Amino acid sequence: MLSNKKFDLFISISSIRSEKSINALRDYFVHGYNRKETSNRNGVSQSYLSLKIKECQVLNYKLNIFFSEVEMESKYIHSNH
Repeated sequence: MLSNKKFDLFISISSIRSEKSINALRDYFVHGYNRKETSNRNGVSQSYLSLKIKECQVLNYKLNIFFSEVEMESKYIHSNH
């Protein structure tokens, strides 16, 4: 689960712009509703929600790799000085 602030930052760097999608993802990632509840509450299909969740997971994976590389590079630079 994410805080509202972290969720807003994450969404701001994603390509997701639909208010319905954002509200559904907020219910799922911030408030902890399951997919069925989230779909019903926000008027999106479960299959569409699953696609958006997967899109978030892929972005999260890429961000983790990016920041791991940045951290390793920073450690390398600092160890050589």
